[in-house]
Amino acid sequence: MAKKEKVIRLITSITVAVMFILLVILAFQLIKIANLKTKSKNLNNYKTELVSEINNYNATNTYYNNNREEYLENYAREVLGWGEQDETWYTGN
Repeated sequence: MAKKEKVIRLITSITVAVMFILLVILAFQLIKIANLKTKSKNLNNYKTELVSEINNYNATNTYYNNNREEYLENYAREVLGWGEQDETWYTGN
């Protein structure tokens, strides 16, 4: 009987040790999953910001391409101070 008890105690000890190791591994995996979820959320937010930035760029680019002549004329007048010959300027000041 003593030999059988020793075998049972050995098997129980090994089982408890394996279960403890598995619980530790499970805890680390849960932490890793939480970190990956946070990283995924951050990357999705960054992706949303980039898509918004691209859309804004595309809208601006479309506006300038569709109104290129008007934009360049206004830029030349307002920024460079160029105007057409004999043009009268009125300002709000």
